[in-house]
Amino acid sequence: LKPMRGLAATSSRGLIGRSRIPLSSAGAMEDEAAYKTLLLNAAHTKPRESRDLALHSLQELAVQQENKRKLWEDVEGARAVFVQAALAEDPLDEQGRCYAVGALWNLAADATNRREIWQDAGGARRALVLAAKSEAKKVKELALGALWSLSPKDANAGLMWQDEATRSALVGAANDPHDEGMEAKSFALAVLQNLAEEPVNRASMWDDECGANIALVEAAKLAEEEERELRGRAIGALTNLAIDAGNRAPVWGGG
Repeated sequence: LKPMRGLAATSSRGLIGRSRIPLSSAGAMEDEAAYKTLLLNAAHTKPRESRDLALHSLQELAVQQENKRKLWEDVEGARAVFVQAALAEDPLDEQGRCYAVGALWNLAADATNRREIWQDAGGARRALVLAAKSEAKKVKELALGALWSLSPKDANAGLMWQDEATRSALVGAANDPHDEGMEAKSFALAVLQNLAEEPVNRASMWDDECGANIALVEAAKLAEEEERELRGRAIGALTNLAIDAGNRAPVWGGG
C-alpha cells in the first residue's frame, strides 16, 4: 500500500498557455511560470479536461520528496487547489477529485506534513474525511489511504480517534460488507491498527459503540487466502488493544 501516482495517462492538450511540466521532474517546481500555469488550470472547474490534466501533473510533483513541503506550504496555491478539488462531489468531477485526494496522500508521506494536514481541520482534514465516506469507490480508497498515512502513533493517532467524523468514516469502511475488492476495508483496518498503538485510544476503541471492535473481530475471522492481509491487520489491532490491562480479558475472551 503506497501513495498514489497518476491514475491515468494524460496529455497536455487543452492546458491554458499550453505549458507542460515534466510529470516526474523535481525541478519543475523551480519553473515558476509553468508552475503558476498549472495552478491556474487546476483552480478552474471548467473545462474539466484542462483542470484534470493540471491536477494530475501537480499530483505527480507531490510524489517527489523535495516538493512535498513546498507544495503544502503554498497555502493559497497548491494547497487551496487540492482541497477545492478534493471537496468536489459532482460525479463529473470524480477524476479530478481522485487526483487531488491522491496528491494529499502523497504530501502526507512527509512526517512534518502529516501533523499539519491533520491540523488543517477546515481544509485538508475535512476534505479527506468527507472523501473517505464517498460513494465513489476510488475516491474513498484514496482518502482512506491518505488517512492511513496520517495515522502513525508519532503523528496523529490519539487525535484521529477522538475526532467523531474520522472515527465514523473509519468504522463505516471497516464494517462495509459491500466493499468490492476490499481495498477500502484494508486501508480502514490499517488505520485502526495504527490507532490501537496509541495507549490513550485502547479502552475506548474496544468499547466503541460505533463498532470498531466488531469490525476487528469479524475481520480476524476471515479465512480465505485473499483475505490474509485483512486478517493480519485486524489481529494486529486486537493485539495492540489487548496491551491495555482492562481490555485483555474481553479481547481474548470475546466478552
